[in-house]
Amino acid sequence: SAAAEVYKSQPILLATLLGSCNKDDNGNDQKKEDKVPGTLKEYFEGKTEKLTETFSVDNTKEQTITLESGTTVRFKPGTFLVDGQPVAGKVNVSVLEVRPDKLSSSIFSRTNTNLIDGKILETYGYMNITATTQAGKEVDKNLGHNMRIAVATEAEDNTEALLWTVDEDEIGNGGPNDPAGEGGANQFEWNWFREEGMIWDDEGEKPIQEWNRVVANAGSFTFDFGKLGWVNVDVIWNPNNENTTIKVTLGGMIGEWANYMGWGGNTYVFFIAEGSPVVVQIYTQVQGESNSVQSYYNQMPVGVKGQWLAFSVVDGKYYMATTESTTTADQIIAMDLEETTMAILDQTIKGIDGYGTPEE
Repeated sequence: SAAAEVYKSQPILLATLLGSCNKDDNGNDQKKEDKVPGTLKEYFEGKTEKLTETFSVDNTKEQTITLESGTTVRFKPGTFLVDGQPVAGKVNVSVLEVRPDKLSSSIFSRTNTNLIDGKILETYGYMNITATTQAGKEVDKNLGHNMRIAVATEAEDNTEALLWTVDEDEIGNGGPNDPAGEGGANQFEWNWFREEGMIWDDEGEKPIQEWNRVVANAGSFTFDFGKLGWVNVDVIWNPNNENTTIKVTLGGMIGEWANYMGWGGNTYVFFIAEGSPVVVQIYTQVQGESNSVQSYYNQMPVGVKGQWLAFSVVDGKYYMATTESTTTADQIIAMDLEETTMAILDQTIKGIDGYGTPEE
């Protein structure tokens, strides 16, 4: 194989970020008494809450909700069930949406565009839909009727994509993604969407969905989804038909690699591709190297420019490393985690918005 090429960590932050360490998300001065999240889990919980849009839906009527992005979700009467019976009255519906031009939401929601079989996805947008009764009781995950989801897109009409979901039933229940496992294992990964059959448009004139295949039309990818949880409109990312395995080594690492949704461990590594809506989480620990992880075997495209971001939250202290490189065969990325502030980490993650947007 080609000789390994090592990229040392390089600062890619703008100088203006250095002055933001005492600012909150709105640019206001932080008060000294403001509590700084002390763990990675606490840090992400606050970010996820801010990303979530919440609606009141009357389960006795047909109703459509519209997200800030323009994505819509339509519900039929009797969609939401508790113990198999329709909820009488209103339901609180929460939606967290990740958009291709706002990939910071992917990291802040503790997700990625990794596919469970080792490939990598590029996204047209994905979301997590949850619901509770007015009394706060979770409704059944399987719905009484399919939701009709129209993910807003700038893709040209007739652009084809595929649907993916996350099998969270196995998470925390002793399945392969059980977060009780060791740090770095048991990660968020997309899986095949397995709805069978053909779905037609409202007029019954043409199919909008066949199994997990969807087609863009009039500014959206429209499809039916019959359960609560994560759903994703994506295609396989393989820009150059030449792949490799890349290793990332972190100096100054304290603690363990984070596992599913940051429930355990404290350290993440991501690759964000330039010009492609891709957020790859790198988490497979290299045998015998406690501070090294590698990409899925022979799945990282060669010749792609992108940003590498590593960060950690330990006992109320924040650490970060960044660099930018073009991927090469058998590449080794060497970065050193250095102490930073929560505000600078926030701004660095937000700085990836637009980075993955394809050029016109």
